[in-house]
Amino acid sequence: MRRPLVRFENSSVVPFSIFDDFDKEFGRLLEGFSNREHSVKSGFGACDIEDKESHFLVSLDLPGIPKSEIHVEAADNKLKVWGERKSEKKEGDYTERHWGRFERVIPIPNGADERNIEAHYESGVLSLAIPKLRVPEAKIIEIKEKKEGIFSKLLETKK
Repeated sequence: MRRPLVRFENSSVVPFSIFDDFDKEFGRLLEGFSNREHSVKSGFGACDIEDKESHFLVSLDLPGIPKSEIHVEAADNKLKVWGERKSEKKEGDYTERHWGRFERVIPIPNGADERNIEAHYESGVLSLAIPKLRVPEAKIIEIKEKKEGIFSKLLETKK
């Protein structure tokens, strides 16, 4: 991040420039403690996952990104969300907002129906509902003594 160059009359000193080096060093120190993806560190795609009774709910923070710039794909038990926030700032402008391309890959839990995921985007939050697969109830199988049904044909002796 580049700070604007500000010069005061009769001075060649840039106020607060001493903090630039501190900011860089502090940022490097924090990187060592984080194992999150780059997109999260840059302010895109902070994620919450909730386990509801009938589905999993994934919420991602994507502030300032238009819906047309967000893409979602589910394949191979992975949910991939990517996009881009474009900047209209020009060289020399001061900005604290992050911009650029982001990508998050989230494993889809076992027992989830990745073919029926629904997405909703509102107020900078992308919500994804991943339905859980229905677990069929166990069926009680009656044990018969006589050759009935398919067994009457399978176990029939040839004459």
